[in-house]
Amino acid sequence: MRFKRGLFLLLMLLQLGLFVGCASEKDSYEAPPASNPPPDTTDPNDNDGGTTLSSNSVKLRISSNSRLADYIQDAVNAPSDVILTVSLEANNDGRYGGEIEITFTDSGIEHRGVFTTNGDYPGDNKWVKVTKKKKMFQSILEDEFGAIAFIIEKTENLGDGITSDKVSGSVWYKNHGTTNAPTNPTDTPCWEIEMGPYDCRASFSGNPLEPHAKNDHDSSVDPTEYKKLGTFSGLSRSAAMKN
Repeated sequence: MRFKRGLFLLLMLLQLGLFVGCASEKDSYEAPPASNPPPDTTDPNDNDGGTTLSSNSVKLRISSNSRLADYIQDAVNAPSDVILTVSLEANNDGRYGGEIEITFTDSGIEHRGVFTTNGDYPGDNKWVKVTKKKKMFQSILEDEFGAIAFIIEKTENLGDGITSDKVSGSVWYKNHGTTNAPTNPTDTPCWEIEMGPYDCRASFSGNPLEPHAKNDHDSSVDPTEYKKLGTFSGLSRSAAMKN
């Protein structure tokens, strides 16, 4: 009986030891290290918040998040609903004046930039004949931080010589560089300034295609040149450009 009891106790101790060993293993278990989160590849052009557009508005497909950040001179997180709204009107000479608005939402905050001709009708704000059969439109507008160039490159063709009211093109921007110069006088449009940090004249030379060949790159850009912010399509010409 003693032997059997001793054997029983030995078996009990062995079972207890196994149980403690398993418990120790469980208590000391460490989860595998979490993998690094994937890089942010959010495309703001695919992030549609369901914004209802007015007849003179269209979505602006921006070149990249980094380009948008450079445009506002601040970091962006997950921008969405980048909208271009065009409100231009022609004078008797066929030149256009008015304003263009660019808005987008980032982390619940709306960013809004309004560029205007300040009641002026700049000489470059007009349709330009590029070839015998093709015209393009260019317009320069400003705010206190810089200027944009609004370019219509294409009119949709419905076939049989019928031209649609819908147009497409691109938007370019130029920020005023950091300077110790006095603030640009509000009564002097930047396109009339021929030198210094507030000169926003485009080097179009009458050809709105010129900045495409010279300035559509992300690095080593001359700060005096325009950078491509984005492209648009499907804008109603009659709603955006009153005659």
